[in-house]
Amino acid sequence: MEIQIGIACGSNCEEYVNFLVFSILKTTSNLNNFEFLLAINNKIVNIQFLENIFINNNLKYKIIKYDLKNNTTNPSGYNHALCLNEILKNMDKEYGMIIDCDVVLLEKNWDNKLLEMFKDNVAIIGSEYDGNKYLDFPNAIFCIFKTSILKKVDINFLPNCNLHPNYKQSERDRIIRENKKYFNSDERIILDVGWELPVKLKKNNYSGITMKIVSPRIKETHKDLKFMLSNMRGETYQLNNIPFCSHIGRSSSRSFDSDIVKEWRKRTLEWLNST
Repeated sequence: MEIQIGIACGSNCEEYVNFLVFSILKTTSNLNNFEFLLAINNKIVNIQFLENIFINNNLKYKIIKYDLKNNTTNPSGYNHALCLNEILKNMDKEYGMIIDCDVVLLEKNWDNKLLEMFKDNVAIIGSEYDGNKYLDFPNAIFCIFKTSILKKVDINFLPNCNLHPNYKQSERDRIIRENKKYFNSDERIILDVGWELPVKLKKNNYSGITMKIVSPRIKETHKDLKFMLSNMRGETYQLNNIPFCSHIGRSSSRSFDSDIVKEWRKRTLEWLNST
């Protein structure tokens, strides 16, 4: 099977992407072929560094440069969504993935295990939100999906919140009022990057499989901590209590060599070497 993996690459992404790719190669079944789509919308990104990751690992990749000169006035989340739209536009294989650069894969043979779950009307599998966002449906931090379905329902990853340069409170309120049942959340919901996923997929009778969030910061999930240690930052996303991936977050502002990230990296290496 050919799987396209899209990664939005903003400021400070380079070492995170390298670590993500390392974890993918460490855990894949080696039975599927990957093509990486790197969407870059910030001129300070070291493109040569990124290219060398894929050249050195003999991996197929494509660089998508998007609006490098005119993005400085937009919030980073809005630019991230623009990248995701460009990634989806460039996907042409049966299965696509979107992964934040500050994610690592943890479960061996994750690719085949996830592909086997695409039965009946399942269109997407991925990580879940907590807090004031849509709940119980995959998000764009980590997800694998049937590309043709996301294109057919015309998914747009742009947020409808104050991240959007033309944000209007009245429009946000209308969207929530008309689609509240698809969000499984209340009126305080933030229509962040990828909010259309549960709305457009459910409206068209498609379903998703959600990886449950587990984190030291979420008290009710402490009983399920496996990869995460009690003093760590970040979160893990689990299926049937099995950690498939972990997300440290804030890569654009958090140094790859910060103590928080070093602890996460150390734990990742321990986990990958013991499983």
